[in-house]
Amino acid sequence: MFDLPSAGNPFKVDDKQLARRFRKLQQTIHPDAWSAKGEAESSVAADLSSLVNHAFKTLQNPVLRAEYILREHGIDLAESEQTLEDPELLIKIMESREALDEAASQEQVDVIVSETQDAANKTMREVEEQCEKHQWEELQTSTIKLRYLQNTLNAAKAWAPS
Repeated sequence: MFDLPSAGNPFKVDDKQLARRFRKLQQTIHPDAWSAKGEAESSVAADLSSLVNHAFKTLQNPVLRAEYILREHGIDLAESEQTLEDPELLIKIMESREALDEAASQEQVDVIVSETQDAANKTMREVEEQCEKHQWEELQTSTIKLRYLQNTLNAAKAWAPS
C-alpha cells in the first residue's frame, strides 16, 4: 500500500518515507476530495482512507508492526497463549507498575520511563534481528515482551499525580 521496500528486514521502516507516502495517499483518497463526485465515490474514498489510516498506525507502532509480520508468517498472537515467560522481566514490569501507582512526582515517573524505554529499545533490537533472520517463534516471544513494556510506557505517559 505504501510502496515501501519489501526486501530485507520487514521490521525496519523509514518513518519519514512512511509519513510522506501516507500524506500522498491521503491527498488522493481523502473523502473530502471525492465529496463532489457523488455519494458512492465518497463512500469508497472513506473506506479507503480508513484502511490507509489503519495501515499507517500499524506500521508506526512497533508492537502492531511485529504482530502484523507474525500474522504474515502464520502466527496470530490473538489466537495463541500470550503469556510472558521471562520471570525477570515480568517481575521488573510488575515492580514498575507498582512504582507508577505509588509515584508522587513526575521525576519518579521519569525514572520508570527511562528504565522501561531502555528495556523496550533492547527488545526492539531483538525483534529487528529476529525479523532479519526469520526467527518467527523467537519473534513471537519478543513481541509479547515488547507489548508488556509498551503498556507500561503508556501507563507512565498517562500518569497524573493523585
